[in-house]
Amino acid sequence: MFMAAFIALFQTNAKRILAYSSISQMGYILMGVGCAAYLGYEGAMGLAGTAYHIMNHAFFKAGMFMMVGAVYARTHELELSRLGGLYLDFPVTALAFLVCALGIAGVPGFNGYASKTLLHHAIVEAYEHHHAVSLYWAEKIFTLTSAFTVCYITKLYTSLFFGPRPFGLKRLAGEPLLEKVVFGIMAIGIIIMGLFPSAMLKRFIEPAAHGFIYDAHGVEHLLHLNIWTLHDLQGIAVALGLGLLFFVIFSRSGAFSYRPPGWLSVEYLIYQPVTRLGGTLYTFSGRALETIVDGFYVKTPKPLLAIFRGIAYFDEKTLSVVGGGVAESSTRVRDSIYDTWLGGVTAFFSRGRMFLRRIFVLMIKVDYDPKGDRTFQLFNLMNFDIDFIIFMATLLLLLGASIFLLK
Repeated sequence: MFMAAFIALFQTNAKRILAYSSISQMGYILMGVGCAAYLGYEGAMGLAGTAYHIMNHAFFKAGMFMMVGAVYARTHELELSRLGGLYLDFPVTALAFLVCALGIAGVPGFNGYASKTLLHHAIVEAYEHHHAVSLYWAEKIFTLTSAFTVCYITKLYTSLFFGPRPFGLKRLAGEPLLEKVVFGIMAIGIIIMGLFPSAMLKRFIEPAAHGFIYDAHGVEHLLHLNIWTLHDLQGIAVALGLGLLFFVIFSRSGAFSYRPPGWLSVEYLIYQPVTRLGGTLYTFSGRALETIVDGFYVKTPKPLLAIFRGIAYFDEKTLSVVGGGVAESSTRVRDSIYDTWLGGVTAFFSRGRMFLRRIFVLMIKVDYDPKGDRTFQLFNLMNFDIDFIIFMATLLLLLGASIFLLK
């Protein structure tokens, strides 16, 4: 929040100023998130300031980016030293940009005042929660950052639309109707959000707060919060006064042309260390991989060759001998089992054939050919058919014979 606002003070490119301003405004939002998390069950104020500032930033920063884009589309220039006096060519754009600037600066009556006041309440509540020294200084940094915001946005606005018109900057075409309508809607939205903060809190912020586990009294307090108190107005007046004072001092002293040292740049603080770290990790991993590959493929051929030769000898000598013996033994066992099984089957059917023949002869004698045998004649005379009994007896005898053979 603070560093991006500080860096924006010394930028000479309109787009860079807005870009660093966006980073700073994200810092405001993260500060609100931090207050909400720190306060926990009582953090509804931090959530309210965060959500309100997100909506506000969407309006005034999107509007300023589009308006600077409209200027660039006609001048093809973003350097502030080569721009100036454009309010004559872009009167509606200049007025709408002024509304956006007043919004981001936190001037009462515009949307930024409401959200920044809520965020200021949140940081004060966080300090009063435990009276931590760090939170005391955080509130001072918040005020100083707000002053820097007023300073750089005043510099941007006056450099674009006021001041002497640079030599060679010709009269430009007027604003089309579509630009006037879009910029006017953005300006009106900023004013409405700033003049009716209670409606914004009731319609958007309070329903969002119910999605979290906050103190019901704290959420209800948001709906009755009065941000137009003398204490709140004095707080924003300090930031606005400091910002305008910084602007006058920096403009007259030429401090806006100061270039911060290189070690304060994002490239020096982030990009270069990350690049060096990435290069170091890449080089280290490459060397490690090269060492592993060289050690495996270059320094280990002889051991590997000895291992492969041992495997080949085992395959040619040991496996062939063992395999031949196993195959011969398996063949003998298989032939022995086959011969035993075949002999058993042959003996079974041979004995069964003889037995069946005897049974058949017996049946003929019983039924048709007694031949003087008294017993057979008796059965024949009684005309008693015992074929079924003979069949069952034969079956039992066959089963007994089979069990005997199997044993």
